[in-house]
Amino acid sequence: MLKQCLDTAPGIPRLRTRIYLDTWPADPAELDDAATIVLTWEGWGQHLVNARNPQRVQKLDKLMKRGAGLVCFHAATAVEKSVESYYLDWVGGNKSPDYSLHPMARGIDVTLADPQHAICRGVGPMRFAEEEFYCKILFRPGDQRVQPILTAMLPPERPEKQVIAWAVERADGGRAFACTGPHYQASFQNEDLRRLALNAILWTAQIDVPSGGVQSAVSPDDFRIAP
Repeated sequence: MLKQCLDTAPGIPRLRTRIYLDTWPADPAELDDAATIVLTWEGWGQHLVNARNPQRVQKLDKLMKRGAGLVCFHAATAVEKSVESYYLDWVGGNKSPDYSLHPMARGIDVTLADPQHAICRGVGPMRFAEEEFYCKILFRPGDQRVQPILTAMLPPERPEKQVIAWAVERADGGRAFACTGPHYQASFQNEDLRRLALNAILWTAQIDVPSGGVQSAVSPDDFRIAP
């Protein structure tokens, strides 16, 4: 769905996009010229980047050091402790297994922490009837690279302002964005969340985000589970 939106969005450069569905590319060299890489998958031990596949860690580390972008959604923001130090270098935060929380909340209000950031162009506050945004994310103390993008009052039983999406500009020139939701693909029907995600992909790819953000249109079929 995000690929379709990028491929058809008006007013942005035509992009060459490629999907690796539920897998790591058979030939990792296909990632070598990527302007940015988007991960959305299971977390921790089932994450595509894990201790059982050190070659993937080394591959991504090499790509990050040459300035490639990285975007992580939901469970892709959660890696095992054994690779956490790499992830904190790349994207600034981690849903740490012995620290973070993953509450399913009803009536959750999401606020823009930095409305002037390019990722927030054309994006407004959001409300979700039900969603799971991870919270209490592990950040390195004093990491000045981390720029909060979205916040929410979580968890429901002890609400505090929590960072649920953030951006990072690395010293190597690369950029990263992470959002701890959405759990439900249907939440991308929310135009503000969808625009935020598309803006972030452009921003991490070092492409100018339009003043009103990336425009897109979706249909109910985009959110229907195939039999």
